[in-house]
Amino acid sequence: MAGVFQAAQLQVAVRFIAAVDGGGRNRCSPIPRCGKTLDLSRPIAVVMNAVLHFIPDDRRPDHIVRAYLDQAAPGSYLALTHAAPDPTHPDEQNAMLADYQKLTGAPFTNRTPEQIAAWLDGLQIQPPRLVPRPSGSRCC
Repeated sequence: MAGVFQAAQLQVAVRFIAAVDGGGRNRCSPIPRCGKTLDLSRPIAVVMNAVLHFIPDDRRPDHIVRAYLDQAAPGSYLALTHAAPDPTHPDEQNAMLADYQKLTGAPFTNRTPEQIAAWLDGLQIQPPRLVPRPSGSRCC
């Protein structure tokens, strides 16, 4: 919920930004309100940071990504981050994931870079391309 609050604050400060709540669950029209803020006939940036790993496979996150891109004009960009399996610490990661799901009841799915790459088929991937974050490195 903090992300939605921060997005709302950002919308006040920046004229050409739209945030969509709902965890990508609206498959029919993922960006229904964005047309009021954004000119969808022009390129936009679709940012899906720390979202898709909360959507289980049966909810078809690959289709959700495509639904957003299908509504975006040519020349638009997609930026995403996604949790991935850690081959160097699989037991620790699995234990952490089990604890998280037990405490929150929320789905969480690690996906391999190859799984994510399949979602991006046909897109022109820009540098740095699809890259894993090195194990042990800090993101923030």
